[in-house]
Amino acid sequence: MLGRDEEIKKLEEFLRSEEESVAVVYGRKGMGKNALVSEVVASEKYLWFTGYPTTGDMEIRMMATVLQGRMEESLDIEKPEELFDAILAWADEEKATIVIDQYGAFAQAENDFNTALRDALVEKLGPAGIKVILILDSCLQAEKLLLGAKSPWKDVKRCDIMVDALHFSQARSFYPEQSIEEQFLLYGMTGGIPALLSMTAGMNPREALEAIFLNETGQSYLAGNAMAQDLREYSYYNRMLRALAKGYQRVNQISLEVGKPKDVVVPYMNTLMALGLVTKETPVTEKTNRRKTRYSIVNHADSFWYRFLLPRYDLTMEGDAEKIWDDIVEPHLNEYMQDVFSDICHEYLEMKSAAGELPCKLDEIGNWWENDDEKKTTNGFDLVGLGVMEGERATVFCRC
Repeated sequence: MLGRDEEIKKLEEFLRSEEESVAVVYGRKGMGKNALVSEVVASEKYLWFTGYPTTGDMEIRMMATVLQGRMEESLDIEKPEELFDAILAWADEEKATIVIDQYGAFAQAENDFNTALRDALVEKLGPAGIKVILILDSCLQAEKLLLGAKSPWKDVKRCDIMVDALHFSQARSFYPEQSIEEQFLLYGMTGGIPALLSMTAGMNPREALEAIFLNETGQSYLAGNAMAQDLREYSYYNRMLRALAKGYQRVNQISLEVGKPKDVVVPYMNTLMALGLVTKETPVTEKTNRRKTRYSIVNHADSFWYRFLLPRYDLTMEGDAEKIWDDIVEPHLNEYMQDVFSDICHEYLEMKSAAGELPCKLDEIGNWWENDDEKKTTNGFDLVGLGVMEGERATVFCRC
């Protein structure tokens, strides 16, 4: 499976582990979580359940139906505890794996389902050699239900795997016939999201624009889907992302742009970070300098949408790909691609350092900047690497 060697290795080690009984595989829609888990469990004895947003009794019946098909006998199951006992009977003292996709739907069908599964795993399933893999599309749900300090799973030894976008060196293989410049552009449009890469394989940037941003399937992999899943009201979250896409990265800039006080902006940013849509950074040499904090959108596909498509939503709804590309996107591509190319250069430096092909070994790569309070902007180096050369501390300054 392209670009997922580390994740596959980690899941395979989990299945062999004597200590871990549950794996949490999470990340936004389109990252290939199901394909990853399917590949690893294909050679195992396993059951695959998919949660659905419904009532608890119906959720249990739907899962019991899947189990009944494998046991070829009638099952009268109404409670989660009865389902877990039936799973034990199905496993019949063999090592087996239970996969629950869309785990958030299962856990939220009834208030006690999450705790009930945890207790069953600790008391029955785990000791019987049964492994459980839980798949979630929402980073926020993963934190709330499974990973957080208040979760009933907090004391259970887990294998946690966040499935993220592919790097450029992996993503470019979807476009073997394209020029390097087109590969850069396509990476800046897809953000390395595997579903979008597969959807646009072999396309040129104009074709990819239409495939991703001008139809509902492509749009379903963008930030709006993640927000709709986890937030009841997200109009201002959209506004915040638009401000970030325009280049406003500091709290005071965003505050002025969206017309909200700074003490309101920060909680919005914290929520977007919990969703995995926004990241916060400080200069690599000034980690604790809160005055230099700035925010940015994590995935370039989201940046592309909020920078180019959303401001001309009229043309987006009309599906006028030619006009959008010629009049809105192409004149500003060089400016847009600066951040994309910086990320590609970051990846390149990491690869070269890991291979021992730089004059020094880099322990950390980040950014460095100074605030211009008069212009309310930040200026500095695109990348700064901290490392060691011949026993002395070394710093690499880069412009991309």
